[in-house]
Amino acid sequence: MDGEHSLVRYIKSQVDTDEVRSLAADNFLFVIMSEAQTAGVQQLFSPLNEVAMDLTHGTNAYQYQLTTLM
Repeated sequence: MDGEHSLVRYIKSQVDTDEVRSLAADNFLFVIMSEAQTAGVQQLFSPLNEVAMDLTHGTNAYQYQLTTLM
């Protein structure tokens, strides 16, 4: 990781637990986000709210990228 310029925002291995996020030892979580994506999520974030994001690309000839933020 490259400090503040890293795209990696969070890593939880399958050995560790994360009681704050209710993640058990068998859960794996690896979050990669650009600065622009982080800024967008921070506009929607408030304590105890959950945000889910998914990106789909390369599914048609137009090369559209679809990001779903819930």
